[in-house]
Amino acid sequence: MSSVSVSSVNTPTAASMSAQVSARPNKVAGAASPQVAGLNKSALEVKQKEKPDLLASLKAIEAQIAARAKEAANINTLDISYNKKQALLSVKVEQQQTGDLIRELKFKDYKAMAYSPHGYKGGYVDTEA
Repeated sequence: MSSVSVSSVNTPTAASMSAQVSARPNKVAGAASPQVAGLNKSALEVKQKEKPDLLASLKAIEAQIAARAKEAANINTLDISYNKKQALLSVKVEQQQTGDLIRELKFKDYKAMAYSPHGYKGGYVDTEA
């Protein structure tokens, strides 16, 4: 024969709701919150947590926006030019706001490949196959 173990579970068996509510343990809202050492749970300091400083957070957000705007304004321009007579390709990088020259590269004896349009459009179709 096999043995069966039975454990008791405390469940309210009353059909009415008021009987079920009275059978539940009496818990007060906030009783599960931790208690700070030296203070009771109903202390005003525990219930009213430190509120965030809205003015400080607003100033921090404004500072972030100003930093992003400064980064967006720091844009460089690229200028590429080719002199066919001297066979010189020149690349210049300038800061857009101040116009300061950041870098200039010159490639001497640069031979540009000529582009010629072939005039063909579409795909090749083999009609003999």
